[in-house]
Amino acid sequence: QRNYSADDVANFFQPDIAPSFYAYFTIREDYATLFERFMMLHRLDAGADIAFLNANDNENFAVTWGQRNRISEPSLSSRTAYVLNRVYPELGDPTPLITNLPDPQSFPANSFWFEALDLSPTTEQTSKNKLTQDEINYRLHTDSLPQHKHATIFKLDQVPFSEEE
Repeated sequence: QRNYSADDVANFFQPDIAPSFYAYFTIREDYATLFERFMMLHRLDAGADIAFLNANDNENFAVTWGQRNRISEPSLSSRTAYVLNRVYPELGDPTPLITNLPDPQSFPANSFWFEALDLSPTTEQTSKNKLTQDEINYRLHTDSLPQHKHATIFKLDQVPFSEEE
């Protein structure tokens, strides 16, 4: 398995009926992923990308294979409907909802991860959507999440104050 390339893994994954590349420990995780991916796309219009990249000598993040909105794949629709009927029966018949999801989109051949962020049908990305190398480096090397102050835990014999205080 360590010798598999991104091409190998993509060829294993493409015909599979998994909504995501994930090593499920139980079937409940697959069940939850189907529901989560559907609800994010249906309610929030938040699509999900999945892509395979070679880890070696790939500083530009060339994508071997990628897809947006895999939950919309026809091969997943019956499983998604099954989950929706059991988790959220108030939706009624989920078939029209699933059918009306945005179509899955394949990443362009020989694309790079940051270029594939915009998969609009236009032939050229506008300069507004095109990331500069500085922006790419910032996204790769900056923790954009707020920093948290974690409580320090001490062993009882290392409490940082004396008994007189």
